[in-house]
Amino acid sequence: MTAARSKQIVTVLPRVGKDEDGELSLFLPAEADYDIVKTSLAALRE
Repeated sequence: MTAARSKQIVTVLPRVGKDEDGELSLFLPAEADYDIVKTSLAALRE
């Protein structure tokens, strides 16, 4: 319980926007500590 209480709580609210290449992507906040924080929306359609 102590370990769980010591971690910061981060709201994982996905955001859609263009990446540095201009491709439409889905972004997760890096603070959420996921391995992948950005993925192409085109890749999700496949």
